[in-house]
Amino acid sequence: LSLHDALPISYDDSGAAQLENLVASSLLKFTQFRQDAFGETWGLFYLRDKEDREVDFVVTHNGRVHWLIEVKSSDTDLSGGLKYYTEKLKPAESIQSVRNLERPLEKSGCKILPLGRWLENLPFDSGSKA
Repeated sequence: LSLHDALPISYDDSGAAQLENLVASSLLKFTQFRQDAFGETWGLFYLRDKEDREVDFVVTHNGRVHWLIEVKSSDTDLSGGLKYYTEKLKPAESIQSVRNLERPLEKSGCKILPLGRWLENLPFDSGSKA
Protein backbone atom coordinates (compact mmCIF):
# COMPACT_ATOMS: atom_id res chain seq x y z
CA LEU A 1 0.00 0.00 0.00
CA SER A 2 1.37 3.37 -0.93
CA LEU A 3 0.41 6.90 -0.03
CA HIS A 4 -1.18 7.25 -3.46
CA ASP A 5 -3.67 4.48 -2.68
CA ALA A 6 -5.18 6.71 0.01
CA LEU A 7 -5.67 9.85 -2.08
CA PRO A 8 -9.14 11.40 -1.84
CA ILE A 9 -11.29 10.65 -4.86
CA SER A 10 -13.65 13.08 -6.60
CA TYR A 11 -17.13 11.81 -7.36
CA ASP A 12 -19.72 12.85 -9.88
CA ASP A 13 -22.93 11.31 -11.18
CA SER A 14 -21.47 10.43 -14.59
CA GLY A 15 -18.54 8.45 -13.16
CA ALA A 16 -16.06 10.46 -15.27
CA ALA A 17 -14.12 11.77 -12.27
CA GLN A 18 -13.81 8.28 -10.80
CA LEU A 19 -12.47 6.91 -14.11
CA GLU A 20 -9.94 9.72 -14.41
CA ASN A 21 -8.82 9.12 -10.81
CA LEU A 22 -8.43 5.39 -11.52
CA VAL A 23 -6.29 6.08 -14.57
CA ALA A 24 -4.30 8.83 -12.80
CA SER A 25 -3.48 6.49 -9.94
CA SER A 26 -2.51 3.68 -12.31
CA LEU A 27 -0.30 5.93 -14.44
CA LEU A 28 1.36 7.44 -11.37
CA LYS A 29 2.15 3.95 -10.08
CA PHE A 30 3.43 2.95 -13.53
CA THR A 31 5.73 5.97 -13.93
CA GLN A 32 7.11 5.72 -10.40
CA PHE A 33 7.61 1.96 -10.66
CA ARG A 34 9.52 2.25 -13.95
CA GLN A 35 11.69 4.98 -12.42
CA ASP A 36 12.37 3.06 -9.21
CA ALA A 37 12.79 -0.43 -10.68
CA PHE A 38 14.64 0.35 -13.91
CA GLY A 39 16.03 3.87 -13.49
CA GLU A 40 13.97 5.16 -16.42
CA THR A 41 12.86 8.79 -16.58
CA TRP A 42 9.07 9.12 -16.76
CA GLY A 43 6.73 12.06 -16.15
CA LEU A 44 2.98 12.43 -15.79
CA PHE A 45 1.22 15.66 -16.77
CA TYR A 46 -2.11 17.24 -17.72
CA LEU A 47 -2.42 19.48 -20.77
CA ARG A 48 -4.84 22.33 -21.50
CA ASP A 49 -4.26 25.41 -23.62
CA LYS A 50 -5.91 28.83 -23.65
CA GLU A 51 -8.40 27.61 -26.29
CA ASP A 52 -9.51 24.94 -23.75
CA ARG A 53 -8.16 22.03 -25.80
CA GLU A 54 -7.12 19.40 -23.31
CA VAL A 55 -5.72 15.94 -22.89
CA ASP A 56 -6.32 14.16 -19.60
CA PHE A 57 -2.81 12.70 -19.34
CA VAL A 58 0.53 13.29 -21.01
CA VAL A 59 3.11 10.64 -20.15
CA THR A 60 6.71 11.47 -21.03
CA HIS A 61 9.68 9.14 -21.31
CA ASN A 62 13.17 10.66 -21.34
CA GLY A 63 11.70 14.13 -21.88
CA ARG A 64 9.65 13.16 -24.95
CA VAL A 65 5.90 12.71 -25.18
CA HIS A 66 5.33 8.97 -25.07
CA TRP A 67 1.56 8.73 -24.55
CA LEU A 68 -1.32 11.15 -24.87
CA ILE A 69 -4.30 9.68 -23.03
CA GLU A 70 -7.94 10.74 -22.92
CA VAL A 71 -10.36 8.87 -20.64
CA LYS A 72 -14.04 8.44 -21.50
CA SER A 73 -16.93 6.52 -20.01
CA SER A 74 -18.57 5.49 -23.29
CA ASP A 75 -17.77 8.05 -26.00
CA THR A 76 -16.04 6.58 -29.06
CA ASP A 77 -15.99 9.91 -30.91
CA LEU A 78 -12.38 11.01 -30.93
CA SER A 79 -11.65 13.82 -28.49
CA GLY A 80 -10.84 17.08 -30.29
CA GLY A 81 -8.01 17.83 -27.89
CA LEU A 82 -6.48 14.39 -28.37
CA LYS A 83 -6.64 14.71 -32.15
CA TYR A 84 -5.15 18.22 -32.08
CA TYR A 85 -2.25 17.35 -29.78
CA THR A 86 -1.55 14.07 -31.57
CA GLU A 87 -0.92 16.05 -34.74
CA LYS A 88 1.06 18.75 -32.93
CA LEU A 89 3.20 16.66 -30.52
CA LYS A 90 3.53 13.38 -32.46
CA PRO A 91 3.65 11.05 -29.44
CA ALA A 92 4.70 7.41 -29.64
CA GLU A 93 1.02 6.56 -29.01
CA SER A 94 -2.28 8.41 -28.58
CA ILE A 95 -4.95 6.56 -26.68
CA GLN A 96 -8.58 7.26 -25.91
CA SER A 97 -9.39 4.77 -23.19
CA VAL A 98 -13.12 4.02 -22.93
CA ARG A 99 -14.83 2.13 -20.11
CA ASN A 100 -17.76 0.83 -22.16
CA LEU A 101 -16.12 -0.36 -25.36
CA GLU A 102 -16.40 -3.83 -26.83
CA ARG A 103 -13.62 -3.76 -29.42
CA PRO A 104 -10.65 -1.51 -30.16
CA LEU A 105 -10.91 1.15 -32.86
CA GLU A 106 -8.50 3.52 -34.54
CA LYS A 107 -9.31 7.04 -35.76
CA SER A 108 -6.94 9.70 -37.09
CA GLY A 109 -3.88 7.87 -35.77
CA CYS A 110 -5.35 7.50 -32.27
CA LYS A 111 -6.19 4.16 -30.67
CA ILE A 112 -9.57 3.87 -28.95
CA LEU A 113 -9.19 1.05 -26.46
CA PRO A 114 -11.25 -0.66 -23.74
CA LEU A 115 -10.18 0.89 -20.42
CA GLY A 116 -9.89 -2.31 -18.38
CA ARG A 117 -7.83 -4.23 -20.92
CA TRP A 118 -5.57 -1.23 -21.53
CA LEU A 119 -4.86 -0.80 -17.80
CA GLU A 120 -4.20 -4.54 -17.41
CA ASN A 121 -1.57 -4.33 -20.14
CA LEU A 122 0.51 -1.44 -18.76
CA PRO A 123 4.10 -2.72 -19.09
CA PHE A 124 5.31 -3.05 -15.50
CA ASP A 125 7.94 -5.74 -16.10
CA SER A 126 11.46 -5.18 -17.42
CA GLY A 127 10.90 -7.26 -20.54
CA SER A 128 7.97 -5.13 -21.68
CA LYS A 129 8.62 -2.16 -23.86
CA ALA A 130 6.52 0.81 -22.84
